[in-house]
Amino acid sequence: MDLELPGLNGLALVRKLKADPETADIQIVAVTSYPKRFPRSEAMAAGCAAYIDKPINTRTPPGELEQLIK
Repeated sequence: MDLELPGLNGLALVRKLKADPETADIQIVAVTSYPKRFPRSEAMAAGCAAYIDKPINTRTPPGELEQLIK
């Protein structure tokens, strides 16, 4: 989930998804280019399972993402 969405704060959308019983169990990975605007602590508190800031090294998966797929 990119946290910088047009017209909607990504963290608000994460909170909506986590509040809905139909989507509450989805693991959401927060992705952002703005770690100061969207800190890891806020993303995790909103219900994200992992947090990755850009730029992303595409040659090796970030550690948090690796943990989710194991």
